Amino acid sequence: MGHEHKHKHEHKHEHKHGHKPDQMKKEPEECAAPAYHKMHLCVLRHMGQMQTLDELTAQPVYRCSRCGAEAHSEKNLCQPRPL
Repeated sequence: MGHEHKHKHEHKHEHKHGHKPDQMKKEPEECAAPAYHKMHLCVLRHMGQMQTLDELTAQPVYRCSRCGAEAHSEKNLCQPRPL
């Protein structure tokens, strides 16, 4: 009766959204200006930079073909198109 059972459980965790951690740091391929991506509206919105967003979107001239965001400067959009 003195049997001890040791169980080893191996669990492999995968991200449900399909991204590996190192992929999250890359700029999106569909971005026209990846070097400036950190100042794009999509990133600023994700970071909660609401005051900056308000300033950049006050008088929109361009719309992003990717997400539909509108900004005064095309440099703040991944795929800018004139309105």
